[in-house]
Amino acid sequence: MRPEWIILTAATVLRIIFAYWNVFISPIIGSGDDAQGFHDNALNIANNTYTSSYSREQSYMFFLGYIYRITGFESQFFGSLISCIAWALSAVILIKIFDELGIKKLKLIGLIFYVALPSSVIYTSLTMREPFMLFFINCFVLSFLNLYKNNKIYINGLMAALFGIFIVLLNISFITSIAFIIMSGIIIKFTKQNCVEYLLLITFIALFFYFITTNIPLNYFNGNSLIDIINIRQDHFQKFARASYENGFITDSKLSLAKFIVISFKNYMIQPVDFDKMILKDYLLFLENLIRVGMFFLAVIGLMKSIVSNNTRYVFLFFLYLVIELTWASYTINWGTAVRHHLPSYGILTVLSIYSLKLCKKIV
Repeated sequence: MRPEWIILTAATVLRIIFAYWNVFISPIIGSGDDAQGFHDNALNIANNTYTSSYSREQSYMFFLGYIYRITGFESQFFGSLISCIAWALSAVILIKIFDELGIKKLKLIGLIFYVALPSSVIYTSLTMREPFMLFFINCFVLSFLNLYKNNKIYINGLMAALFGIFIVLLNISFITSIAFIIMSGIIIKFTKQNCVEYLLLITFIALFFYFITTNIPLNYFNGNSLIDIINIRQDHFQKFARASYENGFITDSKLSLAKFIVISFKNYMIQPVDFDKMILKDYLLFLENLIRVGMFFLAVIGLMKSIVSNNTRYVFLFFLYLVIELTWASYTINWGTAVRHHLPSYGILTVLSIYSLKLCKKIV
């Protein structure tokens, strides 16, 4: 058996052990209200006792509920096994992405970072949305890479759009982000030999979406703009939880949104940093953040090299990662939640950092 499949198998078994331990022996860290809530609501859906109407934000628990109903298995361990399978499939897709990018000698290092991140081991073994978002985002990346090579353009274009829809179904907050990503992905087909043109075009698109975000009321959000929703979430969540941090609010000032983006992204990436108030698990999160920030700086180095060498494929992947993380950062103000929100884009970050090493070291 090839080494990558041994690593993948061992990592999947580890997650199954965590899932078993959480359900039958003792709850693990992070298995609190959200994971239990998804499972409980899925049970109600399976037994036709769920009283709320369907909404797109509830797609995951409806999916889980129908799986419970169809199979007849209603144990939380079974729901956790489905999450483990989704994560394992995401890792298979990651291996294919490495192969597509010609990453050979560094593949095992990248895979080890991908499978062994402590928060990933925990949250991808629970009844949570994150393993499925990770899988769909990795599939989106692979579809784009195939599209970039002109392989079955219509099929891969359709698949990329379909995976984008699945991501939005799991979290409606990504509706403008995915639209931005798909539009910039279409543009890259026409500018893939010139990074300067590509950067100018996606900057224009970003300004267009800035206008939508700041000025246009959306019916889905009861007539509020996305910025109104962000401010409402800031006001609500800053009043609760030991692990909360403050990003401030977005006002009518022209620089207000830019300032908010910088502060929220900084907090999202590095919190917790108040060592006087941190407990043991906060120190573990801090160490994990150091790993993630180090990988991000590697990705930035790769971005600079790619701009010089007109590697628009890398530039697109970097902005894909950045848009996803900025979306999470805009309404996450609790580092206990942030560690979970980092997971869906962790596959892209792994690819970017390992591919950056390849660009720096010229390792084939």
